[in-house]
Amino acid sequence: AEKNVDDLRKQNAGSKLTDGLTLRTMAGIHQNRGMLYSEMPSKAALVWPEFEEMKRLAEKHYKQDPTDLEAIKNMAAARLTLATFTFSLKADVAAAEKFFLEAIDFRRMWLAKRSNDDTAKQAMANALGGLALLYQSTGRPRKAVELYKEEVQLRESVGADKASEILFMREYAGLHERLGDLYTRLDDPRKGLEEYDRSLEMRHDTLAKFPGNPAATRDIALSLEKRGNYYELILKDPKAARKDYEEAVIAFRECQKADTFAPIHRFSLSRGLYMLGTAALEMNDQPASDAAYAESLELSKSLVAGAGPMNDVNRQSYLNLMLRLARCGDYDEATKIASELVKNPPSNAYVMFQAACGYALSAAAVERRKPDDQALAKSYRNAAASALRMALARGWHDAHDIAVDPDLEPLRSDASFPALLDEFRKADDAEQAKAAKKG
Repeated sequence: AEKNVDDLRKQNAGSKLTDGLTLRTMAGIHQNRGMLYSEMPSKAALVWPEFEEMKRLAEKHYKQDPTDLEAIKNMAAARLTLATFTFSLKADVAAAEKFFLEAIDFRRMWLAKRSNDDTAKQAMANALGGLALLYQSTGRPRKAVELYKEEVQLRESVGADKASEILFMREYAGLHERLGDLYTRLDDPRKGLEEYDRSLEMRHDTLAKFPGNPAATRDIALSLEKRGNYYELILKDPKAARKDYEEAVIAFRECQKADTFAPIHRFSLSRGLYMLGTAALEMNDQPASDAAYAESLELSKSLVAGAGPMNDVNRQSYLNLMLRLARCGDYDEATKIASELVKNPPSNAYVMFQAACGYALSAAAVERRKPDDQALAKSYRNAAASALRMALARGWHDAHDIAVDPDLEPLRSDASFPALLDEFRKADDAEQAKAAKKG
């Protein structure tokens, strides 16, 4: 592809139209290559050079003619890619937020030029949803509300042709799933369940329209998993949760069989099994729980095999491995990962919450495996509380997760836990009051 673009440039030297076309195409090539490398641990060092080159080419294109619609679209796509991967890989929340806001600005420019263009509406909706998800994932769900409202309005305004495209249908169902998460966190669980059910219904409609589509099949599994989380965390009904998790695992297995080597399917199956193990444990079905956790652990190990030291690309895989190691009783290895996170914390404070979960589960594993070593268990509990306070100090204060996440359950029996939870609730209340004052 690069050679073809270079040949085109040589054949049309001096052409402004060709220059714009080649810059846009080359930016897209570097974008796609960076995204590809992000899924290959051995290529981790090459991800950001590709994205930096994408950024440079998009900016050069835009500088040539800031009124050119294609240059505006190129800038928006580059900014959105940088935002997404700056958050997911580097966990740099402030930088990711800046890129999302810039992407939204450029897509507003596109929509202003083409107000009836359904593709422009879809692109704008995706940018809004990306920023809303960032706020939602970093303990600031109230900041996501208005962004999601605008996304809903845009998606409801498209014509029948766009609305029947598989990608649009999947995105729209995903929006309702995120709304389910949002309302649940904002203490409106009934509305949250309505959104989860709506998302699942839409995903069944998508699969009916596109039978056998692997992405549509996986989406249904994701909806079942989300609804299972609702039953598990909100309704405290592990039996209902287990039923949804079992159906999700079956669907995830189908996806993995269809594409054995795709990391996303191993990741999804590992997560589904982990949730299933937790529900079975709460039902006192220890053999089923142990089997699910063990299989989840093996899948998680396969995702970090050959990945090298923890870095931006593989950090989430190591976090998942940490939790599964602790659940399976290997607290030594689990706490090594948690300790590395605490010593070298990324800017995303949510990671400190995950480290706290690793320490808490490790404390429970010590009490189960070495009941006489109370000192070690206590040290892990203290480390968990310390990691939570680090998360709070760094701006993450989602009291909902602190109150309900099952991975933190071993910490909730501590006498100091109610006061710690109260600190997070006060921070949540302070943000709500601040938002109300601005509004």
